[in-house]
Amino acid sequence: DIVCDCVEAELKFFELLGGEIPQTPTFQSARGKHYLFRWRPGLPETAVFKVRGLEIRVGNSRAAQSVFPPSPGRTWEIGPEVPVIEFPKWGELLASYLERIK
Repeated sequence: DIVCDCVEAELKFFELLGGEIPQTPTFQSARGKHYLFRWRPGLPETAVFKVRGLEIRVGNSRAAQSVFPPSPGRTWEIGPEVPVIEFPKWGELLASYLERIK
């Protein structure tokens, strides 16, 4: 779950993706948009990490919670019937994260 909880985060997210809107399940919460992507090996061993103004909720068997629609205040923009895709920029985000925590 990549969370864009402010306009600046949304702009950074789209800049990272070259301005393209990903076709993956996406929902709006009170704080912002949530873009759901397929988990992959090599993600940080943490529930949540932040990089480039984005909050990434990974879980990795630890406490990380994303509350999905139809919970109050949440609506689907791209519904769960659309397949969850691989995030095309994991390598770039992870490199930034690893550089930051050195």
